[in-house]
Amino acid sequence: RVIDRVRILSQGLDSEPEEVQKRQIEQLAILWRRARLIRLAITLTAVSALCAALLIILIFLLALLKLDTPWLMSGLFFVCMVSLIGALIAFIKDINQTLAALKLEVRGVGKQII
Repeated sequence: RVIDRVRILSQGLDSEPEEVQKRQIEQLAILWRRARLIRLAITLTAVSALCAALLIILIFLLALLKLDTPWLMSGLFFVCMVSLIGALIAFIKDINQTLAALKLEVRGVGKQII
């Protein structure tokens, strides 16, 4: 969705009045930040899922081999949870960026909703 919106905003940007160009450039900057946040959130979510899967495999292997390495399990669980928390924070920031872009859009239409 972000990519589609960037394409729409960037088409004919030079032919718009200066005020419209300024607002569109602000929206493009927000969309760029959103794209980076989404990429970060998806990456951290994937890392979290990978760590969870590795942790399950590790638990079974350690039980099968009758080894006790709590530091390894704890470390993997810690990375899993930190990645998940980071992903959630990035998604929340993306939502805030979306609302900022919406605010610019509403102001551009000239409505006094805000």
